[in-house]
Amino acid sequence: MPPTIPQANDTLDITHPLRTVKNLLTRSQYFWFVACLVLIGDATLCRLIIRFIPYTEIDFETYMIQTDLYLTGERDYSKITGPTGPLVYPAGHVHIHHLLYNFTEGGGLEYLPKIQELYAGLYLITMALTFLVYRRAGIPQYVLLLLPLSKRLHSIYVLRLFNDCWAAPLSMGAIYAFQKRRWAIGCFLFGIAISIKMNVLLYMPAICLTLLLTNGLVLSLFYLSLVFTAVLIPSLPFLETYPREYLVNAFDLSRQFLYKWTVNWRFVPEPTFLSLPFARGLLLCHIALLGVFGFGVWCRKHGGALSVVERALQNPIKEAAISSVTQDYIATVFFTANLIGILCARSLHYQFYSWYATQLPLLAWRTKYPIILRKRLHSIYVLRLFNDGWAAPLSMGAIFAFQKRRWAVGCILFGLAVSIKMNVLLYMPALCLTLLLTNGLILSLFYLSLTFSAVLIPSLPFLESYPREYLVNAFDLSRQFLYKWTVNWRFVPEPTFLSVPFARGLLLCHIALLGIFGFGVWCRKQGGALAVLERALQNPIKEAAISSVTQDYIATVFFTANLIGILCARSLHYQFYSWYATQLPLLAWRTKYPVVLRIAILAAIEYAWNTYPSTDLSSGLLLGAHVLLILGVFFGFPEGRNTSIVRWDDEIQVEKFE
Repeated sequence: MPPTIPQANDTLDITHPLRTVKNLLTRSQYFWFVACLVLIGDATLCRLIIRFIPYTEIDFETYMIQTDLYLTGERDYSKITGPTGPLVYPAGHVHIHHLLYNFTEGGGLEYLPKIQELYAGLYLITMALTFLVYRRAGIPQYVLLLLPLSKRLHSIYVLRLFNDCWAAPLSMGAIYAFQKRRWAIGCFLFGIAISIKMNVLLYMPAICLTLLLTNGLVLSLFYLSLVFTAVLIPSLPFLETYPREYLVNAFDLSRQFLYKWTVNWRFVPEPTFLSLPFARGLLLCHIALLGVFGFGVWCRKHGGALSVVERALQNPIKEAAISSVTQDYIATVFFTANLIGILCARSLHYQFYSWYATQLPLLAWRTKYPIILRKRLHSIYVLRLFNDGWAAPLSMGAIFAFQKRRWAVGCILFGLAVSIKMNVLLYMPALCLTLLLTNGLILSLFYLSLTFSAVLIPSLPFLESYPREYLVNAFDLSRQFLYKWTVNWRFVPEPTFLSVPFARGLLLCHIALLGIFGFGVWCRKQGGALAVLERALQNPIKEAAISSVTQDYIATVFFTANLIGILCARSLHYQFYSWYATQLPLLAWRTKYPVVLRIAILAAIEYAWNTYPSTDLSSGLLLGAHVLLILGVFFGFPEGRNTSIVRWDDEIQVEKFE
């Protein structure tokens, strides 16, 4: 938090209690005063919990029994087990519980209150380190009041004594060391944390990126070797005796979790939860999200991920950043990488909440949501009961993301919309063209793969069991519609409406209109469609546009592609109006018609959709209005308007290192 200039009314005056409370919670000079009050209050709460709430045995006895086997000379990890299962944690876990074993003289229950007090101290250390990270990230002190409110977190530390409680403060201490530019200390702490609990590997993308930006390639490899060393040293007693057994059990990435303990995937059927395709799908989702943030967010101020890698390879002894890496940036990148891993985790048990509970307030304050939304992190959206109501906001959100140059976000939103309703595929020509113009061929294929992944992941429970049946029914392009529900083709005789030649004719009309707009309008300012394709093939890593792609252009192309598909649809049911109702005013205002005619077109479309059951007149009126609107957009397509232009050469703002 940047220091604030003291004002006359910044002092604490008990005669003005409201002002005093406001100053305490908002003025940065009182950050540590509030932090100390929170810590004292939390310490008192921990003491009361130990005194009045009984301890619950879950895994601590198993830890002690496993440690006893280690002390008797057993080094084969596959033979070290306890009441709740085999030893599945790295060697740092064993050494920590070796110390606790000695402290309790073999895990005696008479020492339990002392152990609980030790874990309470561990909890308070975690909180203190969190306060340090928050302070350097510029988080206001009133956010600290949210941190002690978790009943589950107190339970994990003080009443359950899970080993996760040791990895959490080490991870937070490492992030603080990174904020202080103590790279060696941070890497060593991360290594120790990984040697206790393997989930700390979720931070690895953030570690690599931060080191590369701030130290360059050569020093980054050196610091990463410190992480490896800190993991290796505690493992030596096992690696020199039974290395294979140790590595297989301590770092088992294919480990199966019990369905009954899952917190995050209870809504998934157990066979799906335990299946290999589900695990692979989550892994692909994890990689895709890291790619989205890596290419779309984390490296944006440094010229993009490819530019960062290119600079690191060209000059490996120089830092790859071209803008200051702030302490806020470091905390946000680390916390986000961790959250992405948690989102895509195969299973989350209750104690895993300690992995990120103290990070949630900072992440919430890094959103642009209103404060009340940040506190609850949920919203209520009232929709009609048709599933079209879910696809429409996702599609519109994706178009807005494209206008904001958030290509990865837009593609994922489109994929999710397609996974709900297949009509969203009508936008695909506009999606491909926009990506090609603004990103080039290679990046376009990458972003389209995100769309495919967003469609694929929700489909996994069906694809792994009955793939053919799923694809045939969910993406049935030859589906027959009932004549009685059609809004747009009521004036066509029913036998014609149901015939194959009629369907094929509409498909040809759809392709022809896309070709007319693609060759005649959409690429006109870019030298023509063939010139765009030629540039994309000749230099696939460079955008194919030769003229600025405006936000107006993006909206108009997407809305027009959608309208073309709706014009040529085999049938429109009443709920399908949600596909384009909110887009019609913009399209009408992209024509050069008089205002009276624009309003008449909108009124005719509204009348047709509100006529039930549809008639020859309403259907003919709807078709005529659609054709008139398409023609108007064709001849009035925006070219060179003074609209908000998406600039590809935005100046990168430089932040000062705090």
